[in-house]
Amino acid sequence: MPATIRDVAHLAGVSVSAVSKVVTNADNSIRVSDETRQRIQQAIKKLHYRPSIRARSLHSGRAQMIGLISDRDTFIVPYAYLVSERSVECLLKRGYVTTALLYRRGDDEALARIADVIDERRCDGLLLMVEEEERIRAAAAARAVPTVTINPAEAHPYDSVIFDEFDNVRLAFTCLRDAGCRRIGYVDFTKQPARHATVMQRRAAYLRLCHAQAVTPQFLSEDYAEIDAARTPRDLRMIPEGIITYNDTIAQKLISRIYRNRAIDPRRFNIVSAATDMFLDRMPLRISGVALPIEAMAEAAVDMLLRRIEHGGQHVKTTSIAGVLSMRESVHPLRTARRKDMARA
Repeated sequence: MPATIRDVAHLAGVSVSAVSKVVTNADNSIRVSDETRQRIQQAIKKLHYRPSIRARSLHSGRAQMIGLISDRDTFIVPYAYLVSERSVECLLKRGYVTTALLYRRGDDEALARIADVIDERRCDGLLLMVEEEERIRAAAAARAVPTVTINPAEAHPYDSVIFDEFDNVRLAFTCLRDAGCRRIGYVDFTKQPARHATVMQRRAAYLRLCHAQAVTPQFLSEDYAEIDAARTPRDLRMIPEGIITYNDTIAQKLISRIYRNRAIDPRRFNIVSAATDMFLDRMPLRISGVALPIEAMAEAAVDMLLRRIEHGGQHVKTTSIAGVLSMRESVHPLRTARRKDMARA
């Protein structure tokens, strides 16, 4: 027979309630001495104890289920998949299972079925990574189901976890300035029909930094026309020597255009991504940039959601997660020669 919570308590020499506190509070928010916690964890490992989600559900009156809702286009984006994966891991540690509710954009029937699941209170809370969310939010609000949105497409007055876009661009901008770049450009993707909040925020951050540093803004179009058309020395001077891109994929496309134009010396350029996709490290060319805090975003979203489930009624909160500059190979490794000259001086 599988071990029970009483077996764990007996082996650890503690009460059943002490074991329950350790098992149900992965974030250590309930105080248990380190010595007691260690004894309980050793007993759990020795007995291969696994808490019964069904029993916990009956005791608490909750489903012990979290709904992860996303449209399929968003879910296949690598960062979204990694956030989802980490969220599931965090929820399992806290005794919750996750169900993925996916739909295709514009599929009213699927959205109606998801709204029915919410209305029936099959989930204790919801993690949203969606573009079309009004119907989902209305269903959640009607049944008072706690909801947290991860990296929302638009700014809104709801619980959410977002990337600190200004700080991410600031890190990229400062990196290029420290490398000696006087003209810093930005690959502008705001002309696309779908304008995600992160795209607009990064562009706004770039403009603010240019103003603060007395740098003239220079935008490169998304079709890289400036790179393709550069032929004469004057054309080349019009292209900024430092370029901030939206992510690694866009940086790769930009680099391929630079190498395709034989009139351009690739060593003239430094390219930094404002959102480095660390999962692309396997690719031959590795872009320096700001690493997205995937794990921190997932953990913050799960923690916020479970606090809402446990306590409820708290004010709306938005948590902003900043990235970390990751120095890796770019077209030219950030003026290595110039840095050595500066060091000698």
